[in-house]
Amino acid sequence: MQHNVDDFRMWTRAGAELLYVYRIHPRAIVLGFGILMWKVTMWYMGIDDPSTQQAALLTTIYGAATGFFGFYVGTGVKWDKPFMPWRESSDAVKPETRKLSEQVRELEEK
Repeated sequence: MQHNVDDFRMWTRAGAELLYVYRIHPRAIVLGFGILMWKVTMWYMGIDDPSTQQAALLTTIYGAATGFFGFYVGTGVKWDKPFMPWRESSDAVKPETRKLSEQVRELEEK
């Protein structure tokens, strides 16, 4: 069985696009940060007389959450570039490149 590099690249990119579409890793991180915020809030609400340092910790966690969530919403990979194969025999190769390759082969045959 011959391994095809372009098929491997195509499946690898398809897997990456699937992970990107569902955004599994960023959602897991946002979920973990949400749990952290919940636990810190419950801890803070359970304190009878919170100090200024404890209030600063809560404020820092919530400030980081807004920045982190803004980063999560505003980022993402752009998949607008087409898949470019390594083989010349593929349909995705530009016609001019294919024509040039055919001309080179004809010259080599002469």
